[in-house]
Amino acid sequence: MKHFFFTAVLASAFLCACDNSQDRISLGSGNAGGVYYKFANEYAQTINANNNGLNIVVKATAGTKGNMRLLKQGFVDIAIVQGDILKDALFGNGEYYNNKIGTNFAAIGALHAEAVQIVVSEKSGITSIQELIGKRVSIGEEESGVIRNAKIILDAYGISFEDIKIENLGFNESATALKNGKIDAFFCTAGIPTPAISELSKTNAIKILSIDSTDLKRIERQHSEFTAMEIPEGTYNNQEQGVNTIGMKAILIANLDVEKATAYKLASSIFELQGHPALDFATTSVPAKFHEGAAEFYASKGITVATAKKQSFKTSNISTGD
Repeated sequence: MKHFFFTAVLASAFLCACDNSQDRISLGSGNAGGVYYKFANEYAQTINANNNGLNIVVKATAGTKGNMRLLKQGFVDIAIVQGDILKDALFGNGEYYNNKIGTNFAAIGALHAEAVQIVVSEKSGITSIQELIGKRVSIGEEESGVIRNAKIILDAYGISFEDIKIENLGFNESATALKNGKIDAFFCTAGIPTPAISELSKTNAIKILSIDSTDLKRIERQHSEFTAMEIPEGTYNNQEQGVNTIGMKAILIANLDVEKATAYKLASSIFELQGHPALDFATTSVPAKFHEGAAEFYASKGITVATAKKQSFKTSNISTGD
């Protein structure tokens, strides 16, 4: 009996050792139909296939704001966020005024540029942002960064949320609602081309609204985290002209409780992906300081970045990926 008990304990210890040999990292992505979700799954597949001791588990979320909250609460270990929302959270601006989300996280690297896209149905007859007044408009899913972007753009045109009929839908849900005539327009902040919009443009006549140059300049002056962008002609089916809009960087961030060696692997793995960003893009104009593991990787490439230090306040434990 004692022999059986000892064997069982030994086997249990062996299994635990095997489980602990692989870091299970939970990644907060975004809603299906967006580039965050697409990137997260490609990133996870690349890392997991390399058998380098990491197991990335992708979590579909509402987007940036949800990811910031989940990271703070310890439900995810790494997350993709919009650069403008990240900046607000770090410096206590906007809706984070007097309510900083905390700074026990750091950057792994900027991933790609993303654009604010305002999609309308051709049937709606809407040709300008001003014509959104009184229309049914999805301004993004709750806890997404899209809502803030929609507000900023509408404010530039003297339009408030009270002037439109608001819906809070994710990208796929917005595309379906537009297709079925349940909404007239939707806001979408994502890398281009955005899968949900691409699929919609194959079956429905749509238009992406441009932001007037004067309003673009005003937004850039008031919100330095944004930059003017163009959605090139032909990005979507039957898109015959380029579209002027604002954009920002999508950034991968990590809880500072993530081990240094793990953060090094997370940073290096970005550049194993097809269509990966340039090193300069990944390390410049990033509001947050970098995780020391990521900083070590960039140093190996001859790039020096500011390194974040762990805060003294108590933080949640690293998640199990469940």
